[in-house]
Amino acid sequence: MSRFRRPFHFPGLIAIVTVSLLLCACGSLRYYAQAAHGQEVFFENGCGACHRIGGTPAQGVIGPDLTHVGSRHSLAAATLPNDAEAFARWITDNQHIKPDNLMPPFRQLSAPDLAALAAYLDGLE
Repeated sequence: MSRFRRPFHFPGLIAIVTVSLLLCACGSLRYYAQAAHGQEVFFENGCGACHRIGGTPAQGVIGPDLTHVGSRHSLAAATLPNDAEAFARWITDNQHIKPDNLMPPFRQLSAPDLAALAAYLDGLE
């Protein structure tokens, strides 16, 4: 009998860790795919005519610069928290949230397009 012990062998644990990592990666990939679609929605709906996002063709000057909007503490002059849900509320119902602001409400966006646009804006850090 050998004096050396066999190293631990946990094939079940390795499988669980591998599957967990793959699921996390898939979730991240879905988020990035959604945000990429959100960027398309941003440009297809003319948002860049009013807003600037550094490093993109969006060079508008009427609305706020959105280059790092995802890293701000709040939205709409501290009216809303900074998260994807608040972005979606602002995009569709901004006149109710902050009357007489310059942005028109974009209620024509489908729910998936709105969620994608909100994810894109939330990711602009």
